[in-house]
Amino acid sequence: MKYFKTAYPSAQYPRHMIVNQPGVKALHLANPEAHGGWVGLNIYEANDEVRVFIVPPDGAAKPAKRPPAAVPKKK
Repeated sequence: MKYFKTAYPSAQYPRHMIVNQPGVKALHLANPEAHGGWVGLNIYEANDEVRVFIVPPDGAAKPAKRPPAAVPKKK
């Protein structure tokens, strides 16, 4: 969280709390100019673990689905 406060100052990148419960914190950091190919970051902190999800702009390409793995047949 300290990194995001210094790398993305709140004056340029507005933020708001998504969740603030005991043991869970979630913060949305908006990218109003959408430069860099993202419109926001969702940062979740829970159970001594931090997860960052990048919110892509609308109309961004979705990742291709992988074909299902072939299961070898029993003889």
